[in-house]
Parts: sequence; C-alpha cells; structure tokens
Amino acid sequence: MSEEQPPLTPPTHGVFISKGMRVGVPEGGLTISIDGSGEPNAQLVLYAALDVTPHWLGIALSHLQVAEQEHQKLAPAWQQQENEEIVRVLEAEFIASMQAMMAAAIGIDAFYAAVKEHVTIPAAMLQAWRDKGTARHKQVYEVLRRGFKIGKGALPKVREALKEIYRFRDLAVHPDPNLAQPPIHPDLGVGTEWRFVYFRFDNAKALVNASLSLIVQFLDVPNDKNKDLKRYAEEASPLMQPLVHQWETSTVRCILDRILLRRIVTSRASPRSRVAA
Repeated sequence: MSEEQPPLTPPTHGVFISKGMRVGVPEGGLTISIDGSGEPNAQLVLYAALDVTPHWLGIALSHLQVAEQEHQKLAPAWQQQENEEIVRVLEAEFIASMQAMMAAAIGIDAFYAAVKEHVTIPAAMLQAWRDKGTARHKQVYEVLRRGFKIGKGALPKVREALKEIYRFRDLAVHPDPNLAQPPIHPDLGVGTEWRFVYFRFDNAKALVNASLSLIVQFLDVPNDKNKDLKRYAEEASPLMQPLVHQWETSTVRCILDRILLRRIVTSRASPRSRVAA
C-alpha cells in the first residue's frame, strides 16, 4: 500500500507568468547587497504586461459564431410567420453581433495601445489632437501609418476600415434613444428598428474580418527601422495564428480577407501564404 502523498503547498511569493505576457525589470528592480554578517542579499522585482489584443479578437469570434447560428434561424421563422420566434432571433442576432463588433473594435484599440508604445508622435500633433478633439480612428490611423510599411494604394482602405470599425463601436456605446424612421431589413424586406439592421450577422462578419485582417497584416510589415516594434510584431504574430485558423475553419468558412490591403506591403515580397486565399 503506497504512502499517502502530502498535499501540495501553493507558493506564497513570486510572479506567475502565462503565455503572451511580457516581463521586464523596472529601473532599480534588481538590487544586490551584502548584509551586516557578510552574507549576500539579492532582490528582483518583475513587472508584467498582457497584450489583450488576441483575447478581444477571440471574444469577437465567439460572439460572431452565435450571431451566425441565430441568423440562420431568421429566414425559416419569417417564412412561417412565427412572430415570437422572429422577435427572439432578431434580438439574439442583434446582441451577439453587437458584442462581436464591440470586441473587434476593442481588439483594434488594444493593438493601437501596444503599437503606440513604440511609435513616436510629435508633441505638437498630440497637442493638436487634444485641442481639436481629433476622432479616435484618425489617431489610430496615424500611429499605424507611422509604425508599419503601408503602400500608398492601401492607405485609403486602411483609413476607411478604421473609420467603419469605430463608427459601429460608437453606435453601440453611445446609443441614440430618439425615435427614427425604421430602415428596411435586408433579410425581411420590411422596416424594423435600426439596431436590428446595423447590428446583424453580415455586418458583424465584415467588421470582425476587417479587424483581424488589419492586425494580422500589420504584424507582417513593421517598419524596418523600428527595432522595438519589430520585436513586438515577432512576439505578437504567433499569438494571432490560432485566431486565423479559427476564422478560416469555423462555420463562417471565409478565408481571411487580404484583398482589403492587397498593396499593404511596400517591398517586393508578397504577403506570407499562411493566410492567403
């Protein structure tokens, strides 16, 4: 009969590190000294940071799958004129789509925050942004434009994609309570509350695709002169690949859209085939 093993004792000090974390030693975080008895004494302070970009995009994909599942129930319910089911499906698709769009937009914002640490923006421009209340998507665009090698032909596409991502984010976080003329729902052919039209599966799919596509492609082309940003891109890119695989093998069955930024790479090298159609 084997002896009973003593229970494990969880550690009461140190730092637990998980995948995707950056770890660093702050200034003065490592000290080595000799105490009064002549014994050496060393102390190490670690700081940690987690890039939440892939986490938010993962949340977006999860909600997008729910939106698709509900969307597939809408046409049958409409054909049968099952009013209670129509209402339930419209609301469920709207909720899941809105959450997918919000999560994708936050993913873009998290990516912007990580990149901004390694991109220098002139003080005068920062002050102008504060004074003029420059729109968020314009600030994000400028940081990404400076940090990555974007072809001139792709710049308008990047700007428009960011503008749309943040437009839908703002519609969600700043809801308008006023009465408005109901737009026509493209799947029903009748008017309905505008949120059921804006926050539906097709729009969520396009926005999540654009967010994931932008980030994956940017990570491929950091500015060669920016060593810190190149290091960040090399570390972050592998964390995005499970999301790319999830996107391309999910029920959405859509190859990640590289057409949006076909001319993003300014060098002669073509985009890596791992996410190419």
